[in-house]
Amino acid sequence: MRIFIGNIPSSTNSAELRFILYKSLTRSFWRQFKLAFIYRFDVRRDVKLKIVQKKRQDQIVCYGIAEFSNPKVGRLSIAVISKYVQSGKRLAAHEFVHRTYANERRAVGSGDKTYRGGERRRNERRGARQRMLQSPIPASVIKAKYLAG
Repeated sequence: MRIFIGNIPSSTNSAELRFILYKSLTRSFWRQFKLAFIYRFDVRRDVKLKIVQKKRQDQIVCYGIAEFSNPKVGRLSIAVISKYVQSGKRLAAHEFVHRTYANERRAVGSGDKTYRGGERRRNERRGARQRMLQSPIPASVIKAKYLAG
């Protein structure tokens, strides 16, 4: 299972990111026991890390990709890392989805693909004002109904 770890400082290297993972995953004794004896998991051995730095608009954006050998530990780490604060910023963690031309929904010819995520808008903006102005019920009826009650 691959996990995206975002909002990390640009000066972070893979050893520091591995230490952050270790520190956040082994915070309690029960979690240490669970990782070591139930899942037989070791952060130094069972996690592959990659740090990506990209320059965007005169600033460097840095994120990490962690590949876990055990998916249960990967899901646990998403929950734990999302609460971790590094350099005054809360780290972001979710399952990594590699974006290619084939699965990018803004790509040319992607109109027939369905969007798997939830709707982010509160309401549909396109044409909403015209629909409100073309209401089948006259405004005088609406006012009379609400003023009478």
